[in-house]
Amino acid sequence: MPRRSISPCLAGFTLIELLVVISIIAILAGLLLPALGRAKSSAQGVKCLSDRRQMQLAWILYVGDNADRVPPNEDNYPYDSNRTWVRGLLDLGNSPDNTNTVFLKTSPLWNYASAVEIWKCPGDTSRSRNGGKWRPRVRSVSMNCFVGNGGDMVGHLRTLGQVVLKMSDFVDLGPASTFILIDERQDTINNGLFWVWMDGANPDDPTAYLISNLPGSYHNGSGALSFADGHAEIHRWTDPRTRPPLSATTRIPTDKTPSPNNADMKWLHDHTTVRR
Repeated sequence: MPRRSISPCLAGFTLIELLVVISIIAILAGLLLPALGRAKSSAQGVKCLSDRRQMQLAWILYVGDNADRVPPNEDNYPYDSNRTWVRGLLDLGNSPDNTNTVFLKTSPLWNYASAVEIWKCPGDTSRSRNGGKWRPRVRSVSMNCFVGNGGDMVGHLRTLGQVVLKMSDFVDLGPASTFILIDERQDTINNGLFWVWMDGANPDDPTAYLISNLPGSYHNGSGALSFADGHAEIHRWTDPRTRPPLSATTRIPTDKTPSPNNADMKWLHDHTTVRR
């Protein structure tokens, strides 16, 4: 009986061919996955931008209902809703404040924007153990320390820059140039204030810039901010000292850390207040 031949089209892969196919798939995955990651981060940035604008409009509505006064934003009264725009002190441990949405719902802004999800950047993955379960922290947004801060720190702040307590105070630095809300990094955020020390805002001495809080940079190195005129924008942070590797367990030691010639600090100074 003659031997039957096997058609080449019915033959299986050789080991070499299989390895080649696997290699091609791996190469394609290596090319596509970073692009997909960037696309996801950009999509989160759009959501974050919308959230900041929504909260900023709530801030403006509050001003309109309160005789031109801006929401309170004091440092030393974290549990008094009459003295601060958001209560609670976040940490990288298991503080109950990390997951307490009651603090958001008692904010002066809540009546104008009653949605828990707009208080946290979707790129912030921080969690805290509460009730035996790991839960997302509820807030990533902080407020310009020179806006609404009429408490114990106001005397010191006024030696550094103009403190805004009413909309009519936006004179030297107009509403369109003054940031109000900013997404802060998960390893520096604590109370509701974002500190920008104006000690180094003197344009004649750029070596004096200091960092106390770091802005969020979850969107391909960028973060969202809103401004007193109601607009919001995504700003890209360019200096590596402004966006060091994230820490899940240790707060970045940024309490007035020197950061000479940091272009990001200059941008923040230019959009925080005016130097005295």
